[in-house]
Amino acid sequence: MKSRDMVAPLMFFALSLAACASAATPMPTSRPRRSAPSPTTAPPTLGTPKNPIVLSMVPSGDTEEILQGGEEITQLLSDKTGLSFEVNVATSYAAVVEAMGTGKAHMSTLATFSYLLAHEKYGVDVALVGAWYGSPYCKAQIIAGADTGITKLEDIAGKTMCWVDAVSTSGYIVPRVMLKAAGVDPDTDLAQQIETGSPKNAVLGVYGGDCDAGATYVDARESVADDFPDVTDKVIVIAESAEIPNDGLQFIADFPADLRADIVQAFLEIAETDEGKAAMENAYQWSEVIEKDDSFYDGLRATLLASGIDIAELGTLTTIPTGHEIDCMGAEGEQVSVLYQWSGAEEEKINAVLKPLLDACGISVVAQTTRDEAVLDTKAKSEPPDVLFWPSTAPLTLYTDLLKDLDAVGADAANYADYWKTMGSMDGRWLAVPVKADIK
Repeated sequence: MKSRDMVAPLMFFALSLAACASAATPMPTSRPRRSAPSPTTAPPTLGTPKNPIVLSMVPSGDTEEILQGGEEITQLLSDKTGLSFEVNVATSYAAVVEAMGTGKAHMSTLATFSYLLAHEKYGVDVALVGAWYGSPYCKAQIIAGADTGITKLEDIAGKTMCWVDAVSTSGYIVPRVMLKAAGVDPDTDLAQQIETGSPKNAVLGVYGGDCDAGATYVDARESVADDFPDVTDKVIVIAESAEIPNDGLQFIADFPADLRADIVQAFLEIAETDEGKAAMENAYQWSEVIEKDDSFYDGLRATLLASGIDIAELGTLTTIPTGHEIDCMGAEGEQVSVLYQWSGAEEEKINAVLKPLLDACGISVVAQTTRDEAVLDTKAKSEPPDVLFWPSTAPLTLYTDLLKDLDAVGADAANYADYWKTMGSMDGRWLAVPVKADIK
């Protein structure tokens, strides 16, 4: 492939494919929908290849590892039950809540407060709770840079704080209560609040100096210790919370009772096997799972209520306030299919960039990653994604007729220099925008 200049091969472009685009939104926000079945045609049975049971997982750690663990678990469940599953890792906790509420997911691994919110709003119901080191409880911790001078909670006033997610129990909800009890109002007494998207990123934010302090579960520092062996020296623990009920496996309100019973029993059996233990460890560091019902969380509900926290009210805050408003332009609650080449740390970074938009608008992303141009070609021609990120301008030539004009989906040309618009155009049509440049 011949590039237009030295920069082009290092550019990433987002291309919207016409088969999936909507002219009323700033970017394509819905995947191709099957035509509604006629009144005489029954929908495919849930749990079959044409209508798989969707497990949506929260991004509480390394996305690639969580997805791998989820795929291993659902394959073991499929082998046990004969049911078909599909698994994805959402870009935010809130996106999983909304996916469960809109029926785009049937099962979830919601974190604790996310579950309380999903139960309150949509009747989502817990079946299993994950155990860490044999306990179905965890704790929150507040951490700080060893060189910041912070030694107690009161010292965090006037500092920059790294949170995990607006509906993360250990990474936001409980630590806020801890700060308020120490006389520090997170909404008025902090210099800046940064939403990192995962406990790992919160630790790295403090480790790298982007934040003075942060909030995670105990002890999230272990998640980066292999890459940063001095993390426990550079990032210190200031305070720990009381016990918090763990996350687990949940089902939507109207999930068939017989299928639920089969899946729960299969999960319990799988959790006793070496393969199952490895998969759970890979995804969420669960050592086992324990059957629990919704009453397991009543103690936490009482604690939140006593602290003046209203679950339904706080649940309307899907992202941590930054002072900037996001215009969803009609894309609220949509699901977007995305194809890109990133994985690991790169994928976490692009998810962090997209997170404020996805949270504010309740958009969920179903992402696939590949570095194989043959796979791209197959998908573009058979099942094109709503949005494509690609490290060259080749799709402009290969899929010109499939691509949607960006002007038609609400993109504002005034936001881009002529150079970038020219690079993303073909035959007078503006079809791509740059999202990353690396000049070497």
